[in-house]
Amino acid sequence: MTSERVRGTDRLLDILEKLFEAETPYSRNRLASAMGVPRSTVYTLVDQLLARGWLEQSPNGTITLGHKSGLLGLAYRCHTHFEQTANEVLLQLVEETGQAAELNVVDNWQQLVVLAVKGTEHSYLQPMMGRRFPLPTTVSARVLLDGVPTDRLSANIPATHFAPDSETPDIEALVSQIEDARSKGFAIGHGLIDRHISVMAVPVRNSTSACIAAISLIMLSEEIATKAETMRPAMLHAAQRLSDTLRVIPWPMGVHNLAKLRSDSESGLSQ
Repeated sequence: MTSERVRGTDRLLDILEKLFEAETPYSRNRLASAMGVPRSTVYTLVDQLLARGWLEQSPNGTITLGHKSGLLGLAYRCHTHFEQTANEVLLQLVEETGQAAELNVVDNWQQLVVLAVKGTEHSYLQPMMGRRFPLPTTVSARVLLDGVPTDRLSANIPATHFAPDSETPDIEALVSQIEDARSKGFAIGHGLIDRHISVMAVPVRNSTSACIAAISLIMLSEEIATKAETMRPAMLHAAQRLSDTLRVIPWPMGVHNLAKLRSDSESGLSQ
C-alpha cells in the first residue's frame, strides 16, 4: 500500500473517530479545521463515506455517523458476551430498584454511557446510551478514576470541564472525593448535572481489582436520602456479578479504555 493510500485511510478513520467522540454534528469545514487537513480532502472523504452509508448528512449540511456505523456497533455487541451479561444485570437491577441504571466507563477522558436501562418508577428519567459527560460532572467518575495519579488527572482533564458552581471546583476536591468513594465502596452525588437528580455509583472491578467500569443508579434528589441504603445492596450485588463475569469473559472495550486511562505502558490490566 502506498504512503498516499495509507494517509487516506488514516484520514477516513480520523473522520469516523472525530464524529464518534463529538457531542454535536460537524460541518465539513469544522471537520477540516478540527483535523488540520485541507477542506478539499475532507469534502472528498466525507462524500465517499456518505456514499457507503458510514455517514449521514442532515438537510442543513451537518454530518453524523450513518446507519452502517450503527450496524458495526451492533455486530460488536453480538460478539461481546460481557455486554450481553451486563445488560441482563442492569435489567434485573432496574426491576429490583425501579430506578434508571447505567454502565459507565472512561473513554477519551470523558464518561461514556456504554449501556442504559430506563427505570420503572420515573419514566422521564431516561439515561442515554452512547452519551458523554465531562468527568468532574459525573458521580461515576469518583469510582472510575480510582488509582489514577493526581498528576495524570491534572494533565488530562481540561479546566473547562470543572463548572464554576460544581461541587468539584478543582482537581484537589475531585481527588478527595475519589478517595472517599474508595473507602466507602460507593459514591453518591447530588445535582452535578441536574439539580433535581442524584446518582449512586459502585465500581466493577477486573481480576486485578482495577475499576474497569461503574454501575450507576439515577434517581430524584428528594428520594435518594430514604432509598440509598435499601438500594445499595442490590447495586453491590450487581457489580459483584459483573466483576465475577470478567474473570471468565474478556471485555476488549474495558481493557482498552482502562489501559488508556492508566497509561498504555502500565501492566496488570488484563481481565
